Amino acid sequence: MCWETNAQQNNIKLAEMIRQSDSLAQNGAWEEAALIAEHAAFESDNDSLLATALWQKANILQQQFLSEEAYNTLLRIPTNVFSPNEKYYYHSRLAALAYAQNDMAKARFHLLNADMQAKTLQLSDENLYLKALVYNGLEDWGSAEAAFVAWLEQHQMDTLISQQYYQVFHKKCLKSAKRASMMSTFVPGSGQVYVHKPLAGMVSFSTISAFLAFGVISFIDGYYFTGFFTGFGLAQAFYRGGTQQAADLAERYNKRLIEKLQTDTKAFILEVESENKTE
Repeated sequence: MCWETNAQQNNIKLAEMIRQSDSLAQNGAWEEAALIAEHAAFESDNDSLLATALWQKANILQQQFLSEEAYNTLLRIPTNVFSPNEKYYYHSRLAALAYAQNDMAKARFHLLNADMQAKTLQLSDENLYLKALVYNGLEDWGSAEAAFVAWLEQHQMDTLISQQYYQVFHKKCLKSAKRASMMSTFVPGSGQVYVHKPLAGMVSFSTISAFLAFGVISFIDGYYFTGFFTGFGLAQAFYRGGTQQAADLAERYNKRLIEKLQTDTKAFILEVESENKTE
């Protein structure tokens, strides 16, 4: 009986510490609030209070934009105290924090866990915007566009908007690095033209042609050593460099388009979500 009374008193004390932490956080005393929440978690021998204290600390850390620390704090929570509905929001929050750290693999893992809970409970998917962002980051374009379209439908917006952002793939705008390299292999400079760098293509073609011409003229004039090593040797070096340059330019071109897609979709999604929160 005495043990039960002590346990109850300890629980009351810990609950009061958590309330104190919350009060300090509301007044901007972040560090002290986080310390008290951690102290409450350390002293707790009750999973429910431990979860509450750690959730409180994660809130404090997240408000300070300390995503990694908040993420690691949430992982310490014993999930056996959560209901299926709470587990959905738990994994959703972990996914958002992982995304904030730019860890797309972890974010996807938690989104999949949240999806399992949502299907069990038949919940509406509140993570569609986050899925679109995460799958964009993973460059899983099919999943990203599907999530984006579903998010548009959820907000009763025109789904054709997705084509505006994902036209890179619908119109096959991306360039093949292999094709660019092969084109420059057969016609020096053509690979550069293929990736919309005509000046680089002209320079490559002209340089190789000039060294070949120098080699031929040197041979005709009897300067075999100079013609072979200077003319043909440099022509071959620039030829190989040109094929590699064409492939590199294709990859850079694709990277710019992909980064633009990721940036534009993120800005659009966050703008809409922000407007909805203020309404």
